[in-house]
Amino acid sequence: MFLCFNVEIILRRQLTVGIQYLLHHGNISTKK
Repeated sequence: MFLCFNVEIILRRQLTVGIQYLLHHGNISTKK
C-alpha cells in the first residue's frame, strides 16, 4: 500500500511538471 501511494505521488508530480512545462512552452510559442 505504501508503494502504491508513493507511485501515485510520483505520477502526480510528473503530471504537474508536465502541465507547467506545456503551459510555459505554449506561452513562449504564443509570444513568438
